[in-house]
Amino acid sequence: MIKAVIIDDERNSRETLEWLLESYCPDVSLAGSAKTVQGAIELIKNTKPELVFLDIELSSGTGFDVLDGIAEKDFEIIFVTAFDQYAIKAFEFSAVSYLLKPVNINKLKEAVARVTKSFNGDINKKKLSALLENMATRDERIKKLMVPTQAGLELINIDDIIRCKGEGSYACFFLTSNKKVMVSKPLKGFESALEGHHFFRIHQTHLVNLKYVEKYIKGRGGALIMKDGSELDVSRHRKDELLKKLSEICY
Repeated sequence: MIKAVIIDDERNSRETLEWLLESYCPDVSLAGSAKTVQGAIELIKNTKPELVFLDIELSSGTGFDVLDGIAEKDFEIIFVTAFDQYAIKAFEFSAVSYLLKPVNINKLKEAVARVTKSFNGDINKKKLSALLENMATRDERIKKLMVPTQAGLELINIDDIIRCKGEGSYACFFLTSNKKVMVSKPLKGFESALEGHHFFRIHQTHLVNLKYVEKYIKGRGGALIMKDGSELDVSRHRKDELLKKLSEICY
């Protein structure tokens, strides 16, 4: 059995989640619930749960205030929140589990199965660190990206990415430090996530950070010379949009 607690300041939300867990997640055993920051901290310290369902907005503070009060965060976290586009983006970039209210039964079962199967204390700390930094820049762009690798998960500064090259079901990230990171996810999985960071898909196999373009060479589609010295062909169908994007960055 997995010992869990629920942190939520709304009584209806707590009771609904309790009922869903009891009805559809037989491997989860509830050790209690709390509605305030201090109550949550005491509950977690006293019960030592393996899984915490944590609401972001509490009447007495936030879910992050709860985490600040816990020295050893040796438990899995599933964040539960009302619709918040920025928070959702931060969750996804940081690779943490979350549920939207009202909680969907299938999403709940999937989240519980996922976190209990892949529990790793060191990785959890990395995810949480990335999330806290991304949430701290709420009025700015997300800064960190947690990517899956064969060894586990790796945290990357988005501004350090020069280009991403698709290699079948994998993608290779080329960084300003000359480091290469092979990611266990196809290139198309990053295109929409990085589009607000001056990244542009110049070809089926390449997504580039336009800030690191050194030169554009004319041609049918043309080519780009990147900061790392690579020369990359540009699809002729993407040429006009690329030149427009480059001119926008220049000005």
